[in-house]
Amino acid sequence: MAEAPMRWQMRWALVAAGAALHVAGVVANAAASEADVVMTPHRAVYDITLHRAQGGSGIADMRLSNDGSNWSSLESFAATKMWTLTTGDGTKTVYVRYRDNAGNISSYSDTIILDTTPPSSMVSALPAYHNVITFTVSWSGSDTISGLASYEVQYKDGLTGTWQGWLNGTTLTSAVFNGVNSHTYYFQSRARDTLGNVELYPGGNGDTYTTIDITAPTGNIQIENGAAYVSTLSVALTLSAVDAASGVSQMQFSNTGTAFSSWEPFVSTKIWALTSGDGIKTVCVRYRDAAGNISAVYTDTVALDTTSPTGGIIVADGAAVVTTTQIILTLNAVDINGVSEMRFSGNGLTWTAWGAFSTNRTWTLPKIPGEYIISVQFRDVAGNESAIYSDSVIYEFPYHVYLPAVLKNKQ
Repeated sequence: MAEAPMRWQMRWALVAAGAALHVAGVVANAAASEADVVMTPHRAVYDITLHRAQGGSGIADMRLSNDGSNWSSLESFAATKMWTLTTGDGTKTVYVRYRDNAGNISSYSDTIILDTTPPSSMVSALPAYHNVITFTVSWSGSDTISGLASYEVQYKDGLTGTWQGWLNGTTLTSAVFNGVNSHTYYFQSRARDTLGNVELYPGGNGDTYTTIDITAPTGNIQIENGAAYVSTLSVALTLSAVDAASGVSQMQFSNTGTAFSSWEPFVSTKIWALTSGDGIKTVCVRYRDAAGNISAVYTDTVALDTTSPTGGIIVADGAAVVTTTQIILTLNAVDINGVSEMRFSGNGLTWTAWGAFSTNRTWTLPKIPGEYIISVQFRDVAGNESAIYSDSVIYEFPYHVYLPAVLKNKQ
């Protein structure tokens, strides 16, 4: 009577990153020459099915090889065996030879991919500053053999903070982080592949960091050091601004408070052009910090006066001739913002120092007869200088009448 076929199954599995192969299965009464093997992958496990034809002497022993040429010593057949693969990640082949009790030999093989290399990952670089409390953190990774399974992301609050778990076992590649104003946050990631290889965290300051700054800068502006009047369109601005978190980085200006100049690097002084036309002028400035926060608008005002004073001079009440060197100068001058100073010259070449404006002035002529021209120039509060105004007078020695002496009783 014909003997019914029998079936054996053998299972091979990678059991550790140390590259050991576990062979498992059930084998019974089969002649190797009458058997075949079917290896069906099941994740990291492979099913080997042996089919025995009718009859047979039974399997006696076996030996294994990693290259099909160099074989291990013969050993009794066993249902399981620990086997070491060759070093180096990649596709590995394991060969086996069975010998039955009649001395017949058959060979079989199976392959598996060895992956002992951890994956790599990194949190994407963040900007140095965020001007919002919540922001998105992104990361990415790669694994060239078995593929990525999940990520773990940590953060720490401040340079001396302790690393804390944020996301564990996630398959996401980005998430929204909620922070606190003026705090600096550091981030790091590690990845795990499908075989359980785990990357080490970079440690230290992690992959990237950012500082939250939602507070705008504060500042000030002065035109010509706080002067009340200027006489030219071009003025010097003195600027000051502070920002505790990210620092003041830029500034922009306006003469109207609506149309501002382009942003430019922050400095403490700047030359700026006022709008034309005499009158009160306003210069506006606003500051921006490194996080992008924009300050309130700060202003200063100044009176623009480009018009010179006008005036005149009368010497010695308009007399044509004087016989004394001490004379009185009568002065008049007008200006929309006020005349502040005046100076004089007796020869048109050398001038007195600027002095406070008044409507009269004592002047001393040289003690030499002749005509003298006295000139005056006025200056207003904005520094505008008037034209030169002049008047003249003739100085003469005073005349004295002497009566002749009469000699009496002289023969």
